[in-house]
Amino acid sequence: MSESEASPAKRRGREWIESNRSSITELSDEVWECAEPALREYDSARAHVRFLEEHGFDVEHGIAGMPTAFVATYGTDGPVMGFYAEYDATPGNSQEQATIEKSPIAEGGSGFEDIHNGLGTAGTAAAVATRYAIEAEDLDGQVKILGTPAEKLCIGKVYLAREGYLDDLDATVAWHPHSHNTVTRYSGPGPYRTAIVDFEGVGVYGGSPWDGVSALDAATMTLNMVEQMKEHVPRDAYPSVNELITNGGQCLTNLPKTTQIWFAYRSRSQAHEVLDEIRDTIERAAAAAADVTGAEYEFREVAATRPWLPNTVMTDVAYENMEQVGPPSFTDEDRELGRELLEEVGIDPPERPFDETLSPPEAEVCGNFNPDLATYVDEFDWNEVGEFNWADDVTEFSWHSPTAWIHTTYFLEGAYESRLPTWTTAALATTNVAHETILTATKIMTGTAVDLLTEPERLERAQAEYRERTDDEYVPVLLDENVEPPTGAEDSFPPFYPESWTNPVYAARSDK
Repeated sequence: MSESEASPAKRRGREWIESNRSSITELSDEVWECAEPALREYDSARAHVRFLEEHGFDVEHGIAGMPTAFVATYGTDGPVMGFYAEYDATPGNSQEQATIEKSPIAEGGSGFEDIHNGLGTAGTAAAVATRYAIEAEDLDGQVKILGTPAEKLCIGKVYLAREGYLDDLDATVAWHPHSHNTVTRYSGPGPYRTAIVDFEGVGVYGGSPWDGVSALDAATMTLNMVEQMKEHVPRDAYPSVNELITNGGQCLTNLPKTTQIWFAYRSRSQAHEVLDEIRDTIERAAAAAADVTGAEYEFREVAATRPWLPNTVMTDVAYENMEQVGPPSFTDEDRELGRELLEEVGIDPPERPFDETLSPPEAEVCGNFNPDLATYVDEFDWNEVGEFNWADDVTEFSWHSPTAWIHTTYFLEGAYESRLPTWTTAALATTNVAHETILTATKIMTGTAVDLLTEPERLERAQAEYRERTDDEYVPVLLDENVEPPTGAEDSFPPFYPESWTNPVYAARSDK
């Protein structure tokens, strides 16, 4: 469909995006400057809120027990089109921009390995563009966008789901950068959990450890037991368990009084119950370690996502819009930068280091599928999969409304297959590569939402498919109703963020 053939509402949305290219990319770059880690994204969230309020959205801050979460709405009548914004940075990914070598701005500082600064921006900009399309053509429709912190820990969206913020959505349009231009159909993320284990011992002078109880002993025993048990988890679920000691003690010359371990465990199988087995193993290990050492322990599962629930109608609407918009428009300079990055990590670069083609949804190239198996299937056997095991809390939206998950090229060709170092993508976060994929995604998302409003029969079919899938076996929110978000200082990830964990580019600004 050419621009002249697009509906008036869709043209209005695209016109707004084109006329606001600079303000959209400036929002992305501002969040990059903030580079705030999970659940500490204060200024990043404020930047999104400011942008939305400037364009007539009503905003509520600090929702679902998370200071950096928000909900913004426009309109009062008609179907509710849902979007979301992510903006958390990841510690250890600080990186100078457009450089051909690993070059952190601050050693150990936070940065954006998969452009969450732009991911949130595209969601916010698409919500605003849809709002102007509704207004210009007097459409019957509403817009709702949620600010979702801590995606890297799959925390934000599960609490928003539990507290009912996803319940009134009629459809959700989402985006994540990728190494391909496509829309997820069947090969979406599997279930994921985050758990925290706290130990408290008796801190005494290290010269007489027999008088105390070492919380560090309890932590290391737990880690050893979990490691020994990993091989006993059923392999057909493709599980993985990661762990990190976020508090290893307080003083070298004293017995550690408190320690803390974070665990992340995920599965490729739709059967989320396999993660219950891993959770129980971790808690039994913690209990045994506490019993042996005499320490006290607390186990909290602070995140629990459901597996991806596909919706083929939404996928098709989104891919039609991808075909209309086309892939990101990269320049020769962008391609040269990509080739140099690949050469730096020892990969012979292709002429076009970024995918500039479109991959139809039936190709299933979203990373959860072995490329050798990427052929069309009417139904997807979730156990006949490749080795890549990813998680994303976008899946929470898919259980509350028909959801489209769009992908546009940002990662270098072969990024998933070759497991490129994260600095290679962090180095692109404010370049033209990032800006073009953000703007492309914004147009596709806006067009998808507008189509659902102007062609209500397609929205009805998407909702009918959603009802059919959920009536068969609905998975409710898995997070315990009594668990609170880990937003306290004792749960900082990593603990007690020093100044160096944020971006000094932002810290030096006089206008913040």
